[in-house]
Amino acid sequence: MIVKFIARNNQYNDWLIKDKLYIVLDIYFNFYDKKIEIVVKSEDNHTPYVFDLSDFEIINSDLPQNWNFILHDNESVSLRPKEFLNEFWEEFHDGNPEYEKIFWDVYRKLEEFYIAQALFL
Repeated sequence: MIVKFIARNNQYNDWLIKDKLYIVLDIYFNFYDKKIEIVVKSEDNHTPYVFDLSDFEIINSDLPQNWNFILHDNESVSLRPKEFLNEFWEEFHDGNPEYEKIFWDVYRKLEEFYIAQALFL
């Protein structure tokens, strides 16, 4: 999924650039709070962060075939690349080099996926 940051809330202005396109790395459906959150790579240190989808416009809703549907214990749902399953995000944010490599490999594959799609539009 490709989204454009439209900056409805100014709270993200230091982390994202208005009108810039971002690749979505994870989608989280929080049924309790009635929110959809996404993970995109921030501008400050290129670390992925969780943002509210309402601050973005969806430009391309296509997802690669290797994304998985996860039902969490709290009955929320996620869609994410298969490489990001289980404790991926915890290990990544703890600075585990193996998981950082996985992150960048997946990010490059997502870039290639959307570039290839653009060639056929």
